[in-house]
Amino acid sequence: MIRILALIRLALVPLLLLKVLLDLDDIPSGGYETAVWGVVAAHIALGLAVAVLAYRRLIRPRFLAGLSVVVDLALTTALMFAFAWEPGQPLRALVFLVVLEAALFFRLPGGLAAAAATVPALIGVELWRRGDFLAVIRSDATVSRILVAFALGAVVGRLVEMERERGRDAVARAAEAERLRDELGRRVDVLEATSRAARALGSSLDLDAAFAAFVRELRG
Repeated sequence: MIRILALIRLALVPLLLLKVLLDLDDIPSGGYETAVWGVVAAHIALGLAVAVLAYRRLIRPRFLAGLSVVVDLALTTALMFAFAWEPGQPLRALVFLVVLEAALFFRLPGGLAAAAATVPALIGVELWRRGDFLAVIRSDATVSRILVAFALGAVVGRLVEMERERGRDAVARAAEAERLRDELGRRVDVLEATSRAARALGSSLDLDAAFAAFVRELRG
């Protein structure tokens, strides 16, 4: 999954470039254009770095998953601030994808932690917009996004936990079934050996010959 997300992250670069080019005439002064291109460059650099780490397996998968979540959260936050001038900015919904990613990798704790990490970003963007563009703070929309982020992290994280618990149960049941199969096989072998020994004991009227055959089967 980490490799797939790395490819998706790189595949989003053309879409990000297209959005920047379409909005180029509307970007306000004050360093926003520089910030936008800086975010694009950071997206490309970090995306390539994570992809290399994922495909060359240079660090442990769990650490790489955490790095992937942190990178996506940082890029999403940077995008929200770089495009803070847009009214009703749709990029704020990207935080939900970060929460979803964290919940898939780290279950319920990861989903809730990622949701909590989006709170200062969402509030900070609203305060930034009010300071730079005298925009009215939509507290209801911000609270709704925060609640949706926590709900998404909790629900998806719990579903992932349940799925993994079922997977562990299935592995445990398979191991128990294999153990029972081996035990049954051993018991069948014992029964067959007992039957052969009994037949050997009655195979001859000569007591010494019958007993010798019995001993051979018993040793086997």
